[in-house]
Amino acid sequence: MSNISGINSYILNSYRNAPGSNTADSRASNASDILRKTAVRKTGDPKAQQKTPDSYALVRNKARTSAIEKEAADSAAALRTSALELAGGKVLSPDENGEYDRKAVTESIKQFADNYNKTISAVKRSDSEEAIRKNSSMLGSTAAFRNSLSNIGVNVNDDDSISVDEEKLGSADIRNVKTLFAGNYSYASRIADKADAIAQTERSEIGGAYDRSGDMGSYTNAMVETLLSAEA
Repeated sequence: MSNISGINSYILNSYRNAPGSNTADSRASNASDILRKTAVRKTGDPKAQQKTPDSYALVRNKARTSAIEKEAADSAAALRTSALELAGGKVLSPDENGEYDRKAVTESIKQFADNYNKTISAVKRSDSEEAIRKNSSMLGSTAAFRNSLSNIGVNVNDDDSISVDEEKLGSADIRNVKTLFAGNYSYASRIADKADAIAQTERSEIGGAYDRSGDMGSYTNAMVETLLSAEA
């Protein structure tokens, strides 16, 4: 339909500047309102506001889904970064006196654990079967290191999250910590690879639904087409 491109552009421009557009629910509400106003403005048909309640539900559901996929992708990317920082070994290297900054080591592993937990939580709410499969693979890698992690104070919980016993980690043999988290074949390196795979999968699931600003994107074409083709 010839009007779709122009309507889509109008919606996106209005949508990006709409008040309260920082959450999925408010984005959906803004998009629904914009769709209704656009229908009237572009078609000249006041009844267009009541034509397609299902299309507004589509906006809302799509916004929620895309927000979750984006959350999963961002969390997985952050996990990869924190895992690579550990695997790179800098924080797990001694100073000129042969001493380790145990506080920095603990904080780095805590950040790793936080990003890990955010990733698995987001992926569990994802609609991507491929991302869920890759998340299961990552959980399997962690399970394989469960005992070794526990020995240094990193515990795998029943809900698959990991928690850090700071006191135990702070007194753990640094050689065991380095074996787990430093180096190309370490646990941290494996998790970095798994996290990267999850992030890429979730980004591909989003497709064109988000532009560079994180706003709703090209799928509005389909919604506008539904709106304009709906019968009174």
